[in-house]
Amino acid sequence: MKQPIIEFENIEQACACLEEWKARLFLSDWIVKIVLCDADEMSLQDVSGECEWNYGCHSAVIRILKDPPKDRIIKVAHEVTLVHELLHMKIIYDMCDEDTIQGQYWRDQQHNLIDQIARSLIMAKYGVDFSWFRNF
Repeated sequence: MKQPIIEFENIEQACACLEEWKARLFLSDWIVKIVLCDADEMSLQDVSGECEWNYGCHSAVIRILKDPPKDRIIKVAHEVTLVHELLHMKIIYDMCDEDTIQGQYWRDQQHNLIDQIARSLIMAKYGVDFSWFRNF
């Protein structure tokens, strides 16, 4: 049985996976660059991936941590991170007011939804169940 990609072996494999998921998510008209980087090259801290997108130009840069953390309760796989970051281009929630409790709650809920959808898509593609994501 095939498994989700835990770590991209090289940028070519990452780009091939990117193109597959862009097609699956109806994002083929987007120009997306994927970068495998170290933690100090990320804009955000304590994340396995991040996405900077421009909706008007349909362009984005996705940065994925080269070495996924292995000390997390939930398995952090490059392919799951990629799908999660691509979903940010479909589900835009950055317009809310983060300075309020309600705004932060809304952002957290939307981010959790994106994470659940990403895992569901991986589960559907590979036929794995939720237990696959446990990191033990």
